[in-house]
Amino acid sequence: MSRFMDFLAGTVECCVKNGAVDRFFNLCKSRDIVLENIRENNGIIYFSIKLSHFWQLRPVVKKCRVVPHICRRKGLP
Repeated sequence: MSRFMDFLAGTVECCVKNGAVDRFFNLCKSRDIVLENIRENNGIIYFSIKLSHFWQLRPVVKKCRVVPHICRRKGLP
């Protein structure tokens, strides 16, 4: 049932290349923004996030000077 609800809500797979990535993850955790499937490949960090949480990233991104790029979208919206 959880996978179905994730499909209805929509998820986004993002990648982060430069900046203060460790601070980015710490601020996301402190603001209760859930990042899932975190992995690294050739210095690029990939993670999945719900679409509703993606819009909450803006203040965190400004503080860390990190630019998340959308790699893939999943779900309806």
